[in-house]
Amino acid sequence: MFPNTITLTVGSEELTLLRVNQDNFGSEYRMTNGVRGVSMKIRHSVDKVDGDALILTRHNVLVEHIVYPTPTTPMRKSTCTITLRYGKFDNPADSSALFDAVAAWLGGATVLPAFVGGAN
Repeated sequence: MFPNTITLTVGSEELTLLRVNQDNFGSEYRMTNGVRGVSMKIRHSVDKVDGDALILTRHNVLVEHIVYPTPTTPMRKSTCTITLRYGKFDNPADSSALFDAVAAWLGGATVLPAFVGGAN
């Protein structure tokens, strides 16, 4: 189980989220102040048999960041999702290694800006 708080750094601002729900399949964290709200949902499930006749475990993180509107600025909303899936009887380290490779690629100085700009 993760701790009761998780801190995300958005830009240069540290945002501490407090766990508001926890059950056998996941957790939910939130923070809100007068300027913004952030929620994080962590979920775990088992997929149905896929086209390759494999049963995959699924691990999701969804983060939603809302900047509240003011009289002069509209509301802004951003989300980030991460899903890791691997065979129910496979080694999760393989999926972790694949995630590390993709994260390193996205973390490149030009790749992420190009990606969020719509490059493919």
